[in-house]
Amino acid sequence: MVVDDDPDLRELLFTALADEGFEVVPAANGEEALGLLRTFRPDVIVLDLMMPVMDGWQFANELKARDEDIPIVLLSASSSPRSSASPPADPERRRAAPRLLP
Repeated sequence: MVVDDDPDLRELLFTALADEGFEVVPAANGEEALGLLRTFRPDVIVLDLMMPVMDGWQFANELKARDEDIPIVLLSASSSPRSSASPPADPERRRAAPRLLP
């Protein structure tokens, strides 16, 4: 599954993964992706962090609350080190945030 609000990037990732033989389901935001999870179980989720409606952190929190064990590849176009790519400062949101691999 590819979750990104940028239609060009979503299409690029969709095409690149589909060309490699992967079944890809695109979603424009976290809310749409959660809806798709009712009928599709991806092996991995490529997730943008900065999106309207439901951002990547909110999506990851909801996925965790549902006890879903789907790996997430985080994606962010921000060049700032203190951007949305950093785990949330709020302890409750940080506890629910996905673990970032080194």
